[in-house]
Amino acid sequence: MSIIYCTIIDESYVPRALVLRDSIMRHSPSAYFSFYCADNAAADMLDLYARERTYVVRPEKYETSELRAIKCVSKLSEYCWTCKPAILIHAMQSDLQPQWVVWLDSDMMAYGDIGITFDRYSDASVVLSPHRSTLPKFAAYEPIVGKFNAGFVAFQTSNEGREALDWWMVQCLQGCPAEPDGSRYADQKYLNSIPSLFPNAVASDSPGLNCAPWNVFGRDIVIDGNRVTVDGEPLLLYHFQGLKIIRSWAYDLYGAQPALPKLVRGAIYRQYLHALSAQIRDCAARVGRPLFGIDYGFAGLAGLFTAAKRMRWCPNLVLKI
Repeated sequence: MSIIYCTIIDESYVPRALVLRDSIMRHSPSAYFSFYCADNAAADMLDLYARERTYVVRPEKYETSELRAIKCVSKLSEYCWTCKPAILIHAMQSDLQPQWVVWLDSDMMAYGDIGITFDRYSDASVVLSPHRSTLPKFAAYEPIVGKFNAGFVAFQTSNEGREALDWWMVQCLQGCPAEPDGSRYADQKYLNSIPSLFPNAVASDSPGLNCAPWNVFGRDIVIDGNRVTVDGEPLLLYHFQGLKIIRSWAYDLYGAQPALPKLVRGAIYRQYLHALSAQIRDCAARVGRPLFGIDYGFAGLAGLFTAAKRMRWCPNLVLKI
């Protein structure tokens, strides 16, 4: 089965995206991975990390005139959200002729072969990932931000899969606001309508696919050698939403939210932070910029104060990886 995994990044997200790519290739060695770059600086850097079955796609290769117009007037986040379906359409039309095109946000890591999802839902045209919030404070946001998380979305290259992807593209071009406006939020809330419009769209029931801070509390996490299970199913993909890079040796795992369970930190986050720290240091050395990969808010003199303050109160702070 031919599967292309896609993500979009600017230069600052290169280390995270490289960790994601390496994890996909480690667990799914026959898969393809495409970095779609929001700027040529990201593409220039990624060219230094060439790998088999990996593609670096520059903006001029996938941007349409509509996307270029939106790029001029939108926040970077809103532009990247708008690009998601356009990127998957571009991947679907590539010479690789994939059976599935899969969107992954760059702040993720694979812990198993995500491809088993498509064996499980072989007749599906679209596979969506419900938020499955396990704490009331997170569940309260679902009516606002949508039932499904757009960090993972997969489309089969069937007629219905392409129709669903085209439909999502039309919606996104109408606006992907960073602030919820009732009927819309980013590219994500549009996904609520897909199961009712396309009969073969399915919602994954796997707790190990797009596991994340909002749905990991209360789960039965088990470590068996190098294998992690979530409620008895293999952990396939974790979404590190909210993680802030203060330095290559200091991370805020999830801000002022409840402290993540100790087992989750050890079983899931430790492996990711080890890989991310190494990647940040390597990228910084290659470009000769010591703070490369650090989140913007923590760089410079003002950022130093912000970093010190964050490290003082953060309940999810991790130092010395």
